[in-house]
Amino acid sequence: MDFWQIASATAAISTLACGSLLLPMRGKLAAATTRLHETQQMLEEALEKHHQSEQNLAVAHQQLSLIADIEHYLERHAERTAELQALSRGIEAERSALGDLLARNEELSGTRDGIVAEIEGMRQRLADLSEQVTNTELELSRMSASAANERLSIERHRLAVAIALKADSDASVQIRRENESKVDDLLEQQASLRNWYAEKKAIYDDLCFEVDKLTDRLDFAEMGHFDFDLTYDSSATYAKAMAELKEWQKAMISAGQAVLCSTTWTINGSLTEGKANTKRQIRLTLRAFNNECDVCVSRVTWRNYTRMHEQITQAYATINKVNVGNCISITSDYLNLKLQELKLSYEEKLKKREEAELLREERAREREEMRAQKELEAAAKKAAEEEVRQIRALAKARAELEAATAAEREQLEKRIQELEKRIAVAGDLKERAISMAQQTRIGHVYVISNVGAFGQGVFKIGMTRRLEPVERIHELGGASVPFPFDIHAMVFTQDAPSLERALHSQLDPYRINRVNNRKEFFRASLAVVKEAMQVHAPDATFVNEPDAQQYFASLPSEVIERMRVADEEENEDEVDMFPAELV
Repeated sequence: MDFWQIASATAAISTLACGSLLLPMRGKLAAATTRLHETQQMLEEALEKHHQSEQNLAVAHQQLSLIADIEHYLERHAERTAELQALSRGIEAERSALGDLLARNEELSGTRDGIVAEIEGMRQRLADLSEQVTNTELELSRMSASAANERLSIERHRLAVAIALKADSDASVQIRRENESKVDDLLEQQASLRNWYAEKKAIYDDLCFEVDKLTDRLDFAEMGHFDFDLTYDSSATYAKAMAELKEWQKAMISAGQAVLCSTTWTINGSLTEGKANTKRQIRLTLRAFNNECDVCVSRVTWRNYTRMHEQITQAYATINKVNVGNCISITSDYLNLKLQELKLSYEEKLKKREEAELLREERAREREEMRAQKELEAAAKKAAEEEVRQIRALAKARAELEAATAAEREQLEKRIQELEKRIAVAGDLKERAISMAQQTRIGHVYVISNVGAFGQGVFKIGMTRRLEPVERIHELGGASVPFPFDIHAMVFTQDAPSLERALHSQLDPYRINRVNNRKEFFRASLAVVKEAMQVHAPDATFVNEPDAQQYFASLPSEVIERMRVADEEENEDEVDMFPAELV
């Protein structure tokens, strides 16, 4: 059943079923049917065109296959052509080689006759050489006989030389033994000399040390200062001793032992008047001598002690000389009491100055201790506050961590670790500050220098209980000196006073101020100070060269260059007259 039959049947059924209601739709269905028929025709035409395209495509495929076969043939033809060209070149090369061989054959044919002639000539020369060899062999036999004679004479000579050498060797062995014995003796002498030199070097060093001390004492003595062993330990004791000495002088005067008269005088035949006049002369002598002594005692200082001593002695001699005609003289015992009074007055002034210096040092030390104590307490308080603040921050961070999301937890955990580290550091700082505040012997011992203020080779060795010892160094390098101090060593120790005393004791020969031992400056080489530090603080780090940046930056460039040249010349010319050991 075709399409039109179906359409007619459908129309009939529609007409029968619907009647007049389907009549309007019938026209539309007929029109749709017409369009469907047209579409079917267009589809058939498209299918026909498609079949035609497939046929054209098959033809194109055949043509492409033919083109590929042609290209393959052309490639094989090109390869065969290349092979033929290579064969042609090989044939040409073979032809060229064959031509060369033919030419070479012709040359060899030409030279063969010459070679035969040369062979004949060589045979003739070989015969001549054979004759020469025969003659040479005869000559060699004659020479062999002569050589045998020569060899025999040489053996005889060698034997004689060997005998002489054996004798020389025995003599050399004897000489070597004697030299070895002499070397042993010289080594023993060298060892003895080394020991002797070491002993003498030790004596020399001790003498140099004593000479240095005596030289300094002589310099002070020339200015009237002597190193007295002070008789008493306090100025109050000196005052008491001075009062007792005054009482002894009064007792000598009362006993008539201060001034003596070696004769009995009479005036106008009167013994009484003579005695009265003698007493007046004695009182006048005592007044003059006592006044002179009182002036010297009141004016005595460390600069003029020698001069005051000489002045009293000269007054004693002058007054006795004036009273020679009166037979009156001051006794030496009374003079000794006056000289002893001068000495006690001098020592009392030294002791008072020493006590004032001690008091000033003690007050400065107390101020330093109070300042250090306050700094330590403030540091402990600050560390405690910081610890509390960090603990609070840690508690807050942990609370935030419990309510944090997964993305925020990692950052909060890092923050908590950092806060825990800060709490540990603050706790350690607090414990250290509290420990230093409770223990008064904990502190830092420092070795510093100031090249711009004191020159090379001058070091200050002291101690501080500051929590930050560098602040004390900055205070020392304040307005009182032109340049700041440079730190050579800074040692933290549990017993700073003992370490300071040990260093001062070892470096005592190098003190700059030999009168006031509380001055902590020493003039010594860097090696001496470094050696003392290594003995008493072996773990300390020592800086050899001071920075002295401000000092060197203040010098002109030509001065720095002269200093450098002078140092190089000094290093080149420096020779130790007495080295520590003999080479």
